[in-house]
Amino acid sequence: METKEEPPIDYEDMVFMPEFTGPLAVENVKNRFEKDKIYTNVSSILISLNPYTELGLYTKRMYQYYQFNKARDKPPPHLFAVAKSAYRQMLYPTTEIPRNQSILISGESGAGKTEATKLFLRYFARQSEIVHRKKKSDGNAMSIEARIIQANPILEAFGNAKTLRNDNSSRFGRWLNVYFSKRGKIMMGSLTQYLLEESRVVFQDQGERNYNVFYQVCAAWFKNGDERMDMKQLEYLNKSGCQVVKGVDDLKLYNELMECFDQLGFSKDEQTSVLNILKSVLCLGNVVFEEGPVINGKGTSKISEKSNGYVKTLSECLKINERVLTKTLTIQDMAVGGRGSFVSIPRSKDNAEANCNSLAKRLYGKLFAWLVERINKSFRASCNGEVDLGSMRVIGILDIFGFEAFKHNSFEQLCINLANEKLQQYFVKQVFKMELKVYAEEKIDVDDIPYPDNTDTLHLLEKTGGVFSLLRDELKLKTGTDMGFAAKLQKEQQYHPKFKAPRRQGEPYFTIKHFAEDVVYSAEGFLAKNRAKLTQDVKDMINTSTDTVVKEMSDETAPKEDDTERKMRRRGPRRKKKAAPTLAAQFQSQLNALLAQINSTESHFVRCIKPNKLKAAKRFDQAEVIRQLTTCGVIDAVTVRKLGYTNRMSHWPFFKRYGVIRGGNVYWQKGVDYIKENKKICEQAERLVPESFKKLIPIALWQSGSSIMFFKAEVQVELEKLLREVQDKAATKIGKTVRMFIIRRRFLRKLNTYKELQEAVNDPTASLEYIEGCLEKAKEIGVIPRLLEDAEKRIAKLVEARTALQNALRKEQKTLKLRVDVMNKALAKAEALIHNSNEQKAIHSVLPCFIELVDAIASRVSEACKDAEAGTQLREMISKCRKTCSRVSLLTIQLDKAEEVAFALRTLRVLDEVDERLKKAMRLRNLTEVKDALASAHATKLGEGTYSPTQETKNRQ
Repeated sequence: METKEEPPIDYEDMVFMPEFTGPLAVENVKNRFEKDKIYTNVSSILISLNPYTELGLYTKRMYQYYQFNKARDKPPPHLFAVAKSAYRQMLYPTTEIPRNQSILISGESGAGKTEATKLFLRYFARQSEIVHRKKKSDGNAMSIEARIIQANPILEAFGNAKTLRNDNSSRFGRWLNVYFSKRGKIMMGSLTQYLLEESRVVFQDQGERNYNVFYQVCAAWFKNGDERMDMKQLEYLNKSGCQVVKGVDDLKLYNELMECFDQLGFSKDEQTSVLNILKSVLCLGNVVFEEGPVINGKGTSKISEKSNGYVKTLSECLKINERVLTKTLTIQDMAVGGRGSFVSIPRSKDNAEANCNSLAKRLYGKLFAWLVERINKSFRASCNGEVDLGSMRVIGILDIFGFEAFKHNSFEQLCINLANEKLQQYFVKQVFKMELKVYAEEKIDVDDIPYPDNTDTLHLLEKTGGVFSLLRDELKLKTGTDMGFAAKLQKEQQYHPKFKAPRRQGEPYFTIKHFAEDVVYSAEGFLAKNRAKLTQDVKDMINTSTDTVVKEMSDETAPKEDDTERKMRRRGPRRKKKAAPTLAAQFQSQLNALLAQINSTESHFVRCIKPNKLKAAKRFDQAEVIRQLTTCGVIDAVTVRKLGYTNRMSHWPFFKRYGVIRGGNVYWQKGVDYIKENKKICEQAERLVPESFKKLIPIALWQSGSSIMFFKAEVQVELEKLLREVQDKAATKIGKTVRMFIIRRRFLRKLNTYKELQEAVNDPTASLEYIEGCLEKAKEIGVIPRLLEDAEKRIAKLVEARTALQNALRKEQKTLKLRVDVMNKALAKAEALIHNSNEQKAIHSVLPCFIELVDAIASRVSEACKDAEAGTQLREMISKCRKTCSRVSLLTIQLDKAEEVAFALRTLRVLDEVDERLKKAMRLRNLTEVKDALASAHATKLGEGTYSPTQETKNRQ
């Protein structure tokens, strides 16, 4: 016997999976992905797979479905469902849920984080427009909703680049605060950026590109005839072997970028300055240094003559004196003695190149920071200064890099993974520690629940003697090196459970056991990348710029001291020089501020996943997906939730749903103690849970809190089974009752129809039409065939009698007397069948008409005998009557004798009336009255002698 295959698992929320493992989670996600269901919930976490194709999931209709959905059941997982939840909780906060919300989006490059951010902004913008329609203004002022949307192309141009994993990868983290009024209208936005990948400006791996904006502006410059800015000749753009992305029109994107600048209120001077700074960054890459003469045993450098054109362009773009620029690039001025004394030290070729690259990176990094602040200024300008931030409600959207582990991991990966460790700790706190708070409030015993904690890893990274602490200490040493930092770290943390040193000493590697996986870091370049400052002489050079944007974005905007100020400073006491903050310190400070802000909100998590590395549609790589589910904490999330009570309901809703398990008498009882009954219901369900499951669970299967029932998924499964059994029994009983009612009603209707038809057949006074109507009704319902046959026989006899009567009336005879005899025979044949009193009344009404006709024609006959003209009139009347007779096929009128004419005329009227009534009613049954009427007409003796008015009068009396 063949067994039916079980349907593939398809859980919208994986918390409710009866058995959860990594492979089962991937199988569930895969089955949904193959059905174009790219979203799956894990409790409050949304897993989003990038389909790499358009699926029609973000149409206006889909937006309206999630906006106006009021169904009792939870809508399917979707980004719009998360957006709606955050928006509604912001508008209607409770004592348990704060009014400010946050949406934390994370994932690897190419997983769809940026697109998810755009979709959230689009949803909030639509909600804002619906709640508060924009009023017409005198000018062309742009709404804040539109400004927030228009900021995305600028951020993507300056902060995104093509990588091996994604054609439009976001190379920075961003936190966007969207401020709403109490009614839900967007009032303002505020953007913060984190850890822009500045190293990409000077170096890209093979197959990758620099930031998008460089290729866009180069396309425009080359079109305008600036051949020196051809991207093929620019060193910062032509080393990776990838300059064009299939399907991307850089010139078109440049035009859109300029349009966004205009719409956000960037002045023409600001736009020109931005383009000049971009050109200066590219020019720095083409400045070539040559070896200079050796001075005092140290090498020097000079700028190659073929680079003079780029130096001149660089000077013009930054608005810095060309001589000062050339000197600063090749010679370093260093302060000595702390009293305003300087010494000039020629830069070696390597040092000059490194300084040039540092300047390019810092210029671009500062330009990006200036753009973010300028966008924020545009956001603030849209509200006309009428916003009170204290009264605003906020939804923060975090689009940040996911956990990274490559073959070669450096300082950038360490910072990124630190951020993910922090967010993972917050995530665990949200998912588990907040659970413990609820359990404590409900007086639930859950002391035995274990949970994953990455505090040790964070201590390894941040505490004294940790990675970042030792890195700061090494930076303070003039002789500090990457190898020295790695050696101290290996010695200090060699026994830490989350740290692993290399097998061979003297290698600049170390391994950290992160929550997601073990990552091997290379310390090479840590110190250089962590230095977040330019040399003072380079800063002073930038401060000499006359360009407003350059001065605003520089590290130090204050002018250089004049001689008087320098002398006054020398006379005062010497102050200890404050060390410039390192890049790691800045990032840690920003990260802590971000987490403090997130902690004050109700968070919603979105984990973006790449289904494959090839960015191919309809392709699912199980190994790649399970790796990402693990690194983004989803596996731990389900594990944590399943360790506790995944299901909970308030006591009354629980009893309202499952109370019928205890029986109808208990469920409908007034004043029932439903808390006590809930416990009995859970006990009944617990007895059905297999013992093998109970041994694997460290806590009770269910517990009753002060206001909430907590129960494991295994108990819920048994509760649903019990509920289904009760519902099935009730459904069976209801079905039986309904079917009985339907069949009984059908039987009674058939019975009534049977009685009605039987009475009609047996009633001699019933009309033909009535019997036929009863017969048709009986055939529709399906009455006993024998009765139908009797009715049909009865109808056949009636039809036969009617046909005989009609023939008797219409068949031509030689004399009227013969016609009356034929009629008498037909009446005698049908007399036993027809006994209808109504038809008897109709026949009685014929005789007065007959007598009236006789009286009317009597005088005409007498006059016709004396006067030829009267005879002619009589003949015309008879001719007219003959035409009427021909229509009903009556006797041919004979005109030989006046008595026969008079008789014929009188008889014609009688027969015509009888025939007309027969034709109209078609339901004659009592032919006895017809027979009597004709007998009365025959008794006048019209056919046996002359007409006598006196006799007619007597007959009438």
